[in-house]
Amino acid sequence: MHLRRRLLIVAIVLASAGLLAGATAWRPTPARAAEPPPTWTVFLPAVMKPFHAYMPNVSTGTGVTGAHTFLGVNGGPIDGGAGTGAAPGFLAYFPTLRKNSLSWLTTAGVRWYRNYGSDAIVYSWRFVEPNPDQYDWTFWDTLVQQSQAQDINLLASIGDSVPAWANGTSDWRQPPSDLYSEPMQNTAWYKYVYAFVQRYNGDGVADMPGLTKPIKSWEFWNEPDLREGWNPPNYPPHQFAGSVNDLVRLRAVGYAAVKAADPSAVVVGPATAQMAGYTSQYVGSVPWFIWSWSEFMSAGGLNTVDAVSFTHYFVQNNWDVPSFDEPDFVLSLADSGRGGKPVWFTESGWKGDPVVNYQDKARNIVRLTVMMWSVPWVQHLFWYNFQEQSLLASNYHKALIQTTTGSQANGVEPDPLFHPAYRTAELMQKILGGFSLDNHPALQTTDATRVGHFSANGLDVWVAWLRADSGSATVSIDTGGQTTRMIGLYGQDLGLFSGGSFSVGPDPVYLTTSLQWNPNVGRITGRLHDASRPSSFDNGVVGATVVLTGPGGPAGSTLSDSDGNYQFSALPDGDYHVSVQGLAANPASYDITVDRQRYWGQTSFAVTVP
Repeated sequence: MHLRRRLLIVAIVLASAGLLAGATAWRPTPARAAEPPPTWTVFLPAVMKPFHAYMPNVSTGTGVTGAHTFLGVNGGPIDGGAGTGAAPGFLAYFPTLRKNSLSWLTTAGVRWYRNYGSDAIVYSWRFVEPNPDQYDWTFWDTLVQQSQAQDINLLASIGDSVPAWANGTSDWRQPPSDLYSEPMQNTAWYKYVYAFVQRYNGDGVADMPGLTKPIKSWEFWNEPDLREGWNPPNYPPHQFAGSVNDLVRLRAVGYAAVKAADPSAVVVGPATAQMAGYTSQYVGSVPWFIWSWSEFMSAGGLNTVDAVSFTHYFVQNNWDVPSFDEPDFVLSLADSGRGGKPVWFTESGWKGDPVVNYQDKARNIVRLTVMMWSVPWVQHLFWYNFQEQSLLASNYHKALIQTTTGSQANGVEPDPLFHPAYRTAELMQKILGGFSLDNHPALQTTDATRVGHFSANGLDVWVAWLRADSGSATVSIDTGGQTTRMIGLYGQDLGLFSGGSFSVGPDPVYLTTSLQWNPNVGRITGRLHDASRPSSFDNGVVGATVVLTGPGGPAGSTLSDSDGNYQFSALPDGDYHVSVQGLAANPASYDITVDRQRYWGQTSFAVTVP
């Protein structure tokens, strides 16, 4: 068991350390290539706790609002750069980029967003309050305004760094100097948190002008337990340099401030790099953590949260086979360390580029969502992440979309490349959109397969898959005499099914009693930008006609929107030709292959406007 834990935690910290890795520019090519074999793979047997039969809660709700949906996403480094200078292509600095990013999130059916928690991002304390009692709400106001316009709920991470004026040092990791002062209401951290919540709580007192969708979920620090295990011999703290008692005091003060400003708000935390329930500071001989989860509990840390949160990245391959069964291990450990409180799984995901090895990410966002949703005390899952920089993509690839940053972004963005995993996430949200976070599916598990069964509001959906990464197995499903539509992971119409047995592979298959389904899920998207304005993010050409010719002849036309974007949706697989009508464009046209498992986007034109 201890070896097992060490292996899993190594996966966590290596995934976290991956954020620091540099990369060269990357852009996919149309050519497909076989997936290269991994350099090495190790699977070791482990003694596991007995499998938990997580039974569904009964829900009587009849409608699903955004706040009651299960899946969310994380922001990433592209959220805000380093400092308040406007870095090209980074979302915080350009409302057009942020607006479009959140609109793509809404299109995918995802209604929760957790901002990227890092000292270098402009959403952290040292940028919001650069001087005592002087607040710069510019970046947060934009994020809140754009989120409420798309009906997206925020899990707001608001600490993540300490201003130099508050701790007397240039090291933003050090706790505030007055952290233990009394009364706590006079401390710098309390006043900051109170002012923050007061601005966005929607009570009509000192609110952000135009606030219509208050923030109701708050987080203070991201991975405050993490040491730089890659940086011997001292292994310095990576995000927070205080002790476990300092962290608990920080949380206690922040918790009191949140509740004073908004008693109905939810405080989530501690957002650790280690799993809830972990009992050591070490992974092998390396002290990856400043303190263990058991020390956090002993210091009273669970008294400072309404919902427990943590990070965990699963191994890339065969993470759910019976000999490994990582999901049940993680859930068992978390159950032992949550103190009876609900869990928000605030960071998880897989790598997978959009061309070669996209399959793991595309299928696992569905498999992990259904498994975590089946647990009555897990309330949310946040995928890491939604949008990433193309410059990082060659060795990163955890996002659902990628865009350009740096000087090459000027005049081009917003213009995303959509990964196949975006499609599988969107289709999942569409098929499961009738279920709230309280409509936990019943999860049936054998050595070979898993089947999740959602049932609420007159709708039944089954999701079935093979637990291994290759092969097939037979599953038997009793639909109670109901006829269902079988839908593949990428939207394929697999026909009708009224109960019995069928074969499944590692890609999940849906069975839904909602029989209407359009299997044509292809898209072609791009942007028309004014060639005479090459350095602007607001250079979209509005109202231009884009013409699409498809298999068998003309397919139609559309007009570019207020940002210059155009889109053709519900396309069958096949070869298409795209051009701009009546305007000189570079390139003159595109020849595009639409394939439901293929990436799409960045089919854009530089247009000469008369």
